[in-house]
Amino acid sequence: MSAKPWRSISWGASTACGRPLRTWKKTAGGQIVFVSSIVGKRGFPFNAAYCASKFAVQGLTESIRPELAAKNIHVIAICPPGVDTDFFKNNGKSEKREFRLHSVEKIARMTIQACEKEKRELLPTFDAKILHVANFFAPALMDRAIAKVKGVKK
Repeated sequence: MSAKPWRSISWGASTACGRPLRTWKKTAGGQIVFVSSIVGKRGFPFNAAYCASKFAVQGLTESIRPELAAKNIHVIAICPPGVDTDFFKNNGKSEKREFRLHSVEKIARMTIQACEKEKRELLPTFDAKILHVANFFAPALMDRAIAKVKGVKK
């Protein structure tokens, strides 16, 4: 991925909440849902620009959440693993995928539930949770395992 889509994703996320915020600050509040990715919590080789854009979404979410809480504006980050969308069909990597894709309907249903419960973050699937926990407790081991799966040579 070139730098242009990365700029678009991170700029788009920060710009998209501008207009609603001006309205919500004057009313009873609202909710902002950012769609990040599990790769916004753990980078992967050969996907640096995409991972960086999702890390940017995570940082934006975590930064504005406490700022907006006093205005009764809830901010949540959704961090799914691969979702079965055209993104994977069109990125040229669909034949070499190392993980299973989850249905859009499943992720949408879990997102709605997380919003209703005003969660701060959603890791909607078991594989996303395992990856996040494993990376937290054993980041060096995860570096080696992911490098091996992705075919990174020493």
